[in-house]
Amino acid sequence: MNRKIWENNRPSDYETWQLIAKVIVTNDPKLYKPTLEPNTHWANWLGSGSM
Repeated sequence: MNRKIWENNRPSDYETWQLIAKVIVTNDPKLYKPTLEPNTHWANWLGSGSM
């Protein structure tokens, strides 16, 4: 794995993981309010249907 890519794209840098951590620590699901559009559409994950 390219170390530079890893250092610039750590999971902890993503809003989603920060919000999930906040919800777990506070036990308050109301804190999960993402501001970014989701990227879970299949077209965003090349090769995902190749199994």
